[in-house]
Amino acid sequence: MIKKRTRGRPKIEKNVTYDAPHNYAFWKCTLKNPETVNAFLERGSKKQKATIKEIVWYIKRYDPDYFEEINGEEILKSI
Repeated sequence: MIKKRTRGRPKIEKNVTYDAPHNYAFWKCTLKNPETVNAFLERGSKKQKATIKEIVWYIKRYDPDYFEEINGEEILKSI
């Protein structure tokens, strides 16, 4: 008979989806400034560009007024 180990820290669940993306407040403030957005798109890594795309899609779904304010369509086209 094999006993299960019950002591220690419980395992965490990886790849859990959350309602809002991580660093949502940072990217929301950063996307207000077009020069900063262009700098990220020109010199940013693939991971940063993917994060920007994810944040802009989230804003498009849940905050359409802010999406229009930051010119979200232009950002998505440039990615």
